[in-house]
This record gives sequence, structure tokens and C-alpha cells, in this order.
Amino acid sequence: MAMAQAASAADDRTARLNASDIRSALVGHMVRYERPGWTDTGVQEEFRDDGRWRGTRYNRGPSSFSGLWEIADDRLCVVAMQGLTGDRWAHGWVCREVWRGQQSGRLFMDHVVMLEGRQVVHVEALKPQL
Repeated sequence: MAMAQAASAADDRTARLNASDIRSALVGHMVRYERPGWTDTGVQEEFRDDGRWRGTRYNRGPSSFSGLWEIADDRLCVVAMQGLTGDRWAHGWVCREVWRGQQSGRLFMDHVVMLEGRQVVHVEALKPQL
């Protein structure tokens, strides 16, 4: 299925989102995506309206992370304060472009750790916090 998603992503012409579009698409939402060509890996990221960012990375078991997010220069930027350690994570802010498929309306962005090319993200509204 990941290979089919990658192929359909390549066929769907994309337009880069600006700051306002990114905010509308992601604030108060969770995104989920899988690394193309890999099994049992994936990420979910939450973008809280108060600037908090948290999520879970799945790879040989779940690994939680958290930090802050902001939008700068029409890019989604995150900084990890807990989790996401190791030599594959850049220390400090990591910024990614967000794209929308012009035909499908789907969102695309880079994997938070691998930064290896656009992939389809599944967007869901966050449930209210108790």
C-alpha cells in the first residue's frame, strides 16, 4: 500500500501551501504517515493550537516525542524537547514545506526524521483534551 501511495503522490501535481493554508490545514489536527517502502514504521504528529507539538514514532515499538511548532517562511517548523534523539534528528528547529495535491486535495510533507521526500499524510481533527 505504501508503494501505491508513493506512486499516486508522484502523479498528483502539488502546490506548496503558504502560512495561512498550513495553519488552516494543521492546527488542531493530527497527521499520520508511513515511510514509503517500509513496514511497521510510521509517525503521528499533533499540532495543538497553543504551539505544543507531540507525537509517536513507530519503529520496533512506539517512541513518544514532544516539543513546539510554529510556521516560519511558509514552512512548518518543529523543535523536539523530548524524544527524537539520535544522529538522524537535527538539534534545534527542523522546517518542512507542506504541499496539497491539486487533483486529490491530499496533503504531502516530509517525514519528521528522515526528510527523504514528500509523502501523503492523513489528517484527523484532534479530540478535545480533558
